[in-house]
Amino acid sequence: PRRVVVGLHGAYPAPAKNSLAAIAACCGLGAELHISKGAINQSNIRTIRTLLSRERHTIHDQLPYEEVRKLLLSAEVLVHPSVSDTWPYLVMEAIYAGLPVVLSRVVGLSAYLSRPRDCVVSPPTATQQIRKLTEALLDNAELRQRVSEDQLAALESLRPRFMEETRRALQQLGFPVAAYPPL
Repeated sequence: PRRVVVGLHGAYPAPAKNSLAAIAACCGLGAELHISKGAINQSNIRTIRTLLSRERHTIHDQLPYEEVRKLLLSAEVLVHPSVSDTWPYLVMEAIYAGLPVVLSRVVGLSAYLSRPRDCVVSPPTATQQIRKLTEALLDNAELRQRVSEDQLAALESLRPRFMEETRRALQQLGFPVAAYPPL
């Protein structure tokens, strides 16, 4: 069965989660939706319940890491059009699990993709664009593979740079950090 994870958002404030746009975009795609309970706040709970009333869905409490990993490995697409989370851990986890991600331009990785038109939405609240990208990925295994490979290549290309920046920052704070070995 088609499975979509709608960003399992951590402790970000409700407005940053963009859950309503993501959930609305994924409704009617014939996919089982997996949503974080933390993504649903009291101000939009009625609307989300109405949207989900005819959808196969699971609302998850906070999951342990192993369960998140299993969920990502069982899904076909992660939808995470964040309005403020620039380097979301879940996006990186999904990419390393081989799961393509529909993300927003806010996510720093988006600037390094060779084919952003296949997975990047702008603005983050563009529900119809989120839907179009998610549906295309669900319907096309080759596209899912290409997007997944492009996202992984972009993330891997940035790893040495961020490791060096982290090393320098820690050294400036007085931590004795050796140079990282080449990757």
